[in-house]
Amino acid sequence: MRGGKEMSVYLINIALIFFWAFLFLYIKPTLCKKKIFCTLACIQWVLLSGLRGIDVGDDTFSYRITFNIIRNTSWHRVFDNIVKYIGGAEIKDPGYALFVKIFQVFSTNYQVYLIFIALLVMIPLTIWIYRNSSMPCLSFIIFSTLFYAFYAVTGIRQTIATVLVVFIGYEFIKKKKPIPFLILTFIAFFIHKSCLCFLPFVFFAHKKITWRYVGIFSIIAVAFLAFGKSLYAPFAEFIGYDVEEEFMADTSSYTLVICLLTVAAFVLYRFIKNNTSEEKFKALYNAALFTTAFTLLTLRNQSFMRVQQYYALFLMLLVPEFVRAFNKQWQPVVYAAGVGVLIVKIILAHPFYEFFWQ
Repeated sequence: MRGGKEMSVYLINIALIFFWAFLFLYIKPTLCKKKIFCTLACIQWVLLSGLRGIDVGDDTFSYRITFNIIRNTSWHRVFDNIVKYIGGAEIKDPGYALFVKIFQVFSTNYQVYLIFIALLVMIPLTIWIYRNSSMPCLSFIIFSTLFYAFYAVTGIRQTIATVLVVFIGYEFIKKKKPIPFLILTFIAFFIHKSCLCFLPFVFFAHKKITWRYVGIFSIIAVAFLAFGKSLYAPFAEFIGYDVEEEFMADTSSYTLVICLLTVAAFVLYRFIKNNTSEEKFKALYNAALFTTAFTLLTLRNQSFMRVQQYYALFLMLLVPEFVRAFNKQWQPVVYAAGVGVLIVKIILAHPFYEFFWQ
């Protein structure tokens, strides 16, 4: 059936990732082989993302309309909108128009633009995984089952902002260099205001994890969940999200998974801490706390799903540490069980895919 062929592209991609992992990560692994694996996985996702058809992803078609509108917009208008935006005018993400306008100096082909965006996203993502993940294959599998639908085939503006503040900005956070991170956040703000949601991480990434701290954080999160938009409305309105509360049932299963992963991470607190560098440990656990808090808020307003994605990406780094927390005898079992669940998830979701020439 046609549907099976559509989904098979994603499954073949996952199978190839495992194949490369077997060749380069599990047979006498070296840093050079790790680089080769990450490079091959990156190339696969660049091809899948960049060569996708116009109907793949919720926003791919609408972004083409925007792309053509910007092509017919003068440079003066683009810069004027940025100036008005700084002055407080209600103009949606004018920095994105400038970004597209600069690209169109070199090409006005939308498919070439999608390939460029794929390179812009996947290369920093790959470097981020290479530098920070203890199990890069597992990290790519998590991306290929949980995050690809947004970052590879749907969102472009927020994805660009994510590249700046998470995949690039995290390196400055690790080195405790807030100024370069704040500059990246300032640039990203003009492309997608939601990047401000990641701004607290520059202060919390190195926060020591104590039970008192976790308790206070949890109380604040519960307060936001209980009192809803009366607390979060000002910030939500500023970054352009709808503050009307929506009790959406379709986020409950995702919320449960995130909460269970966070609880499991704290159950294995001692083991993960022993296997992980102190600063990385703090960053991963703080990211997990923010992810859980924002994910719980999706029960009130689904707009928070986009907010929590900045922090949820760190699951690609935390879950490998979770697996490593088990003894060597149980690691393959936990690894296989987790990957099995992820693959079943993508099969049940039955995602659509086609290349642009189909």
